[in-house]
Amino acid sequence: DEAPPALSTIFGPYQDSLLGVAVSEPRVLRFTPAGYPDSWPSGYGIPLETHRRDEILTGVVLPGRIGVFCNDSVHVIYRLPRDSDSIFAGGESADVVTDARGSVSRRGATAFTPPGAGALVAFVSRDGIWASNLVPSSSPTPLTDGVDWAGRVSVSSLSSCRLFDDTINRRLVFIHRRAADTTHNTGVWYLD
Repeated sequence: DEAPPALSTIFGPYQDSLLGVAVSEPRVLRFTPAGYPDSWPSGYGIPLETHRRDEILTGVVLPGRIGVFCNDSVHVIYRLPRDSDSIFAGGESADVVTDARGSVSRRGATAFTPPGAGALVAFVSRDGIWASNLVPSSSPTPLTDGVDWAGRVSVSSLSSCRLFDDTINRRLVFIHRRAADTTHNTGVWYLD
């Protein structure tokens, strides 16, 4: 047993574990042993090697997989290594979904379920809002491709934006700083 390090992000549960990113290791997804949410052994981590050495910002849990969102890439993890594995190797169960874009905000990714479809994730990137099923063979789909993104959104302030699923009204809500704003996030978009 080890106390948790200072975490910049925590999410889950997934496979009976909590997941997080330590401030001191921004490229390693840490997790707890199954059923022990207060124990964070230092060996329980999955390092993400990316082309740009970008850092993990947040994660979203879907049925059977985790979406891990970095600054410039999106990764999927299918299973967490366990002590009972013959080889405790974290990198064997991770794939890159895309290295063309990632999430720019710790609160800029969410799970949602469109009517008549399976669970998806939506995330805010520098060039718009995208949706993905977290399958490496399929590219993320743009949700805001018909919008003057740079003209309506303060791209330099996207780190403070928020994207969440409004399940009651069946829509995504995007709260952001408009291009004309200087200090506060006053822009709200509803994506039905």
